[in-house]
Amino acid sequence: MKKKLIQIILVITMFLGVGATTAVKVEAAEPKIDAKAALAVDLETGRVLLKQNADESLPIASITKMVTLYLVQDAIKSGQIKQDDTIKVPADIAKFSQDPALSNVPLTAGESYTVEELYESGWIYSSNAAAMLLADRVAGSQAKFVKMMQQQLEKWDINDAQIVNVSGLNNENIPAKLRVKGTDAKAENKMSAVDLAVVARHLLKKYPEILNITKIAEKVFDKGGVDEFTMHSFNRMLPNQVDSYADLTVDGLKTGTTDAAGESFVGTTKEGGYRILTVVMDAGGAKDDKGKRFKVTAQVMRHVYANWTKKTVYEKGDTSIVKPVKLKYGKEKSVKLESKQPVVVWTHNDTTDKTKIVLNKTKVNSAKKGEVFGTIKVQDDGLGYLPGLSGDAQLVATKNVKEKNIFEKLAQGIGEFFGNLF
Repeated sequence: MKKKLIQIILVITMFLGVGATTAVKVEAAEPKIDAKAALAVDLETGRVLLKQNADESLPIASITKMVTLYLVQDAIKSGQIKQDDTIKVPADIAKFSQDPALSNVPLTAGESYTVEELYESGWIYSSNAAAMLLADRVAGSQAKFVKMMQQQLEKWDINDAQIVNVSGLNNENIPAKLRVKGTDAKAENKMSAVDLAVVARHLLKKYPEILNITKIAEKVFDKGGVDEFTMHSFNRMLPNQVDSYADLTVDGLKTGTTDAAGESFVGTTKEGGYRILTVVMDAGGAKDDKGKRFKVTAQVMRHVYANWTKKTVYEKGDTSIVKPVKLKYGKEKSVKLESKQPVVVWTHNDTTDKTKIVLNKTKVNSAKKGEVFGTIKVQDDGLGYLPGLSGDAQLVATKNVKEKNIFEKLAQGIGEFFGNLF
């Protein structure tokens, strides 16, 4: 009797083990990143692949320009401004652009430059004066543009950001006349690593062509003009640059440096079939080491590609995931369900995300194409996704199926009744 009871307990235990769908949390030690904050995410899904102090709001310096130039690109796309529009430089901004201690292409008062030239200089050479000129052109003033930046961040559910100017400089480095009124004289833009990843993801999802600019290591500004100037990208991880790595093809995205922000960098590369975004804020190392943020970024990127594997288990439109849902009084007997988006799972240190299918509608009489019937849930290891994202995918109807009218239902009922008799 005792032996039989033990066997029963074992069978029940095995049954519960087979049915379990909770993912096992990864216990492998994550590397210590020498920076105040670090983050790595998959661009496509927003899956977090490495996270260290990524929720603390910190100074971001010129990484600010990701937001600034996103809004400028929006204005170009909408037709509000055109790439070949010209912008005349006022004396105060021209004087500001000549300061060798700040990141700028030198501009001449009274000269005009195209939107395209200024836009590219913002990405390649992190030109602060260019950011100011573009902001004035788009919004009418930098104060109004800062408001636009704040509103855009709120649309992305970034509510803890501090934005006081369009360039990312500490306000004390901006002449009082050019400073946004009402902001503190020593204020600086701040966001978290998670916030910056959200911004970068929106930027590259909407405007992937920006990489055609951010991958440029050298370009001449105002070629043939009075202010001809050779711009050398501050992104020293670009191929064949001083801090490039043979195993990492980095093609973006934005550096940032101030005393408060330290050496910071939002990077991106595509290796192993998927593109990641990395954020390194205030990299550690010797004060005179101009490559420390890139060394730390390389560590983050290599860790991700060495420890994470991405696999699509269900493609968008896959109808083989679940059996068709029966429609009791539908004009067709059933309707197929398909995945509304691809379903991706990640393997980290031999532990793979689990999937679970949940159907919310099983007793229905009709269906509309795209109607949600259930969800494919992805249960990850605990690092999760960027805010507002998940690995889940909806199961939706593949077609419209109408419900039978009352006479058709009556006929079906009578047929079923007599069918059951015989």
